[in-house]
Amino acid sequence: NEQIGFQCVGAWSGISELSGALAWKKPDVILLDVHMPPDTGIDLLPRIKAVLRETRVVMLTAEEDYFWIKQALQRGASGYLLKSGMPGNLAAGINDVMAGGSPLSGRVGRQLIERHLTPADESPQLDTLSPRERLVVHELSEGMVYKEIAAKHGISLETVRTHARRIFRKLGVQNR
Repeated sequence: NEQIGFQCVGAWSGISELSGALAWKKPDVILLDVHMPPDTGIDLLPRIKAVLRETRVVMLTAEEDYFWIKQALQRGASGYLLKSGMPGNLAAGINDVMAGGSPLSGRVGRQLIERHLTPADESPQLDTLSPRERLVVHELSEGMVYKEIAAKHGISLETVRTHARRIFRKLGVQNR
């Protein structure tokens, strides 16, 4: 939507159509569903990254299963947004990924946190987080977006993004 600063350069219903258009369209961001016939959108991630290293890929899907979330992030997705949160969060997610962030829907963030962190007295991973990173983890698990966290705690949006990148790195979540 050009009205909010974006322009759609194409829409494809399958991997074969998208593969042929990648090299000449050169989009800044690709919104990719997990389910793209005949394989999956996740199978396409390494191919996209090989052709378009600077293009950011955000999974935009109805699929909430941790298996898909983990696969997408490990194979190079820059973010993972649920269609159930659209359209309101889509523009914010695109802006976030363009600014170097890793947009995650609240429920996706909660799943990642729950899978990678145990109670504080049992988790060596949690011990590696700074107090501010723990705060950001908590707010993300409550479903807050980066902008809300920044406003609530009086810190810049870029600071929240930096904390989030460090958290994901410390937890071993692979993303851009």
